[in-house]
Amino acid sequence: MRDFVNKIVIAVNHLTLSGKGCNQDVSQEEIKQSLQFFPLVGFFIGFFLVLINVTAGHFLPAPIIDIVLVLFLLICTDAKHLKGFLLMTTEIEDLSKTKSLPSTVEFKLFLLLFFMLMMKLLLLNNIVPGWKNTILLVMPVMGRWSMIFYPYLQMNRSGQNCEINPLYGKISVKDFWVGTVTTSIIALLLGINGIIIFMLITIVAVLFEKIYQKKIDGVPEKLSLGIVEITETLTLLFFIVLESGSRSFISDGILV
Repeated sequence: MRDFVNKIVIAVNHLTLSGKGCNQDVSQEEIKQSLQFFPLVGFFIGFFLVLINVTAGHFLPAPIIDIVLVLFLLICTDAKHLKGFLLMTTEIEDLSKTKSLPSTVEFKLFLLLFFMLMMKLLLLNNIVPGWKNTILLVMPVMGRWSMIFYPYLQMNRSGQNCEINPLYGKISVKDFWVGTVTTSIIALLLGINGIIIFMLITIVAVLFEKIYQKKIDGVPEKLSLGIVEITETLTLLFFIVLESGSRSFISDGILV
C-alpha cells in the first residue's frame, strides 16, 4: 500500500507544480514506475478544475471562469506541456536556454501560443452547460494518457530504438494497459460520447505518429509533452462536435 501511494505521489510531483523545488531526488526509473498512474493524476487535476468552475460560477460570468481554468492549467503544470507544444512545432531545442530568437520565430511562437490558448477558451465556452464539469474531469485524463500512449507508439514502431524516449525509457505493456483501461473507465463519465472520443483520439494519435515518423528522431521528449496540449484540445473539440445537434453555437456560445 505504501509503495502504491508513493508511486502516485511521484506521478503527481512529476506532472504538476507540486514537485518543483522538492529536495528529494527522484530517479527516471521511479518516474517510469509511476507511468500507469498518469491518468489518475489527470483526474486529480480535473477535480480542481471542477472545484474552480463550481465555486467561481456563483460570482463570475462563464467567459471569465474559462480564462481562470486555462490559467490554472498553465500554473498547475508549470506550462510544461504548452512549452513542449511550442518546442515540437518550432523545433527549437530549448526555449529557456535560447537568449535571442529571429523576429520571424518570435512571431511564430506568439501566434502558436495565442492560437492554442484562444482555441481552448472558445471550446470551453461552447461546452454544453450540463456537461462542463464532466468534460473538465475527463480532458486532463485524456491528456496524461497520451503521455503513455504516444511514446508507446513510437517505441513499438518497427526497427525503432527502445531508448528513443529519454524521459521514460521503454514503456512496459503493463503500464500501457493499466493506463489505458483507467482512462477508458473515466471516459465513460461522458457516456457513449466518451468512448467515441477515446477512439477518435487514438486514431488521431496513430495518424499523427505516422506523419511525424521522419521528423521524430531527436525530439521525443518534446512530443511527449506537447502532445498533451493537442490531446486536451481535441477532447474538447470532439465532444462539441458530438453534441453539436443539441444547440446553436451562434446563439449560445461566445460568438454571440
